[in-house]
Amino acid sequence: MDRSRALILIPLLVFGAFLAIIFVPSTSVPVAQGQPAPATPTFRPEFNQVIKTGPTTAQLRGTEVAFTVTIKLGSDKKNVQIEDVFSAGGRSPDTDYVANSARLDGNPLPTEPELITNQLNRVVRVFDLGDLSAGVHTLTYRWLLAANLPCFREVGNEAHLNLEGLGPHLSTSTIHFQVRGPAEVCLPPTATPTGTVISNTSTPPPTLTPTRTITNTATSTRTSTPTRTPTATSTNTPTSTVTHTATITPTVPTEIGKSPLNTNAGPNSDIPYTVTFSLQNPQAQVEVLDIFSSNDISSPHPYFLVLGSSKLQGPGFNPAQSIPDPTCTSFSGEIDCQYNFTNLQAGTYTLTYTEHIGAMRCFASGHNEVHLYFPPSGALISHLTAAYMIRC
Repeated sequence: MDRSRALILIPLLVFGAFLAIIFVPSTSVPVAQGQPAPATPTFRPEFNQVIKTGPTTAQLRGTEVAFTVTIKLGSDKKNVQIEDVFSAGGRSPDTDYVANSARLDGNPLPTEPELITNQLNRVVRVFDLGDLSAGVHTLTYRWLLAANLPCFREVGNEAHLNLEGLGPHLSTSTIHFQVRGPAEVCLPPTATPTGTVISNTSTPPPTLTPTRTITNTATSTRTSTPTRTPTATSTNTPTSTVTHTATITPTVPTEIGKSPLNTNAGPNSDIPYTVTFSLQNPQAQVEVLDIFSSNDISSPHPYFLVLGSSKLQGPGFNPAQSIPDPTCTSFSGEIDCQYNFTNLQAGTYTLTYTEHIGAMRCFASGHNEVHLYFPPSGALISHLTAAYMIRC
């Protein structure tokens, strides 16, 4: 090989070796990508989330209802707990967890959940899950719905993700669903004839047309006399029927309203709330229960209802009038404030008050729930839940 040919081949060999270094490793990439993906998804180490799912349709009272709690963790956790809060369903044991129904990732729990709160329309149980690895875990269980619930009821079920002995909640999730009584009890057959009577009353109006024509045409006294007689007779029949039908209207309030339903607030700020409720009949006693909860369980609570901020507007309260402060009771991660009114007239009322957010941590969250009762009955007439988040 002469010198000139060698000078040409040497650079070509070097360039070929360089290409081999580049492309040989790249051929192994598809092999690595072809491997099965890890079964457990990964999250940021600080990521924690709980997701509660349950019924999406109305459930029959006295039956069992299945729930699923999905837990997502970005890192290993010790002494994990799920705090399950069932609201508006009465007391235990009427509404309660179904024994031996809990499964964590398909396996029975070593211990049953502890009953830590048993109040009217508020039952709380705590599931001890032990140490959990990073990834996704699934907790399933069932609750029994009280057989003595009213025919038409909306209940709530909330899950808190906690670490035993440490606060605040790592995450919360809430669902609501309807509970109904059996149709043969809650929808009596008498409802059908009522509809028939109403439809029949629509036939008399055509007879009113000739009555008006006769009255307008005839001018003599003798003509007006017989006209009045049939008019009175035909008018009395439909009038009495319509009046009777109106009295069948259920004497229950309209749905309760609350605003704002979703809001962001900063530390050391106020949230003004407005609650509206309507009474179709006068009520001797009316109770409005405000439940303000948070996943910041610092003690004392870094939030409270502002004293002197409560006003009521409605029949007998126009313009809006200041009312006495409610009676408030503190629980872990929650404050319940109870308003009691007496001898309210029929009509629509607007209740306003202010919740103060103190030095709460950034990205804390919670709910503000309002319940309506007619004491001395403990039956929940209506309720609504609003959500809030703390942003810095």
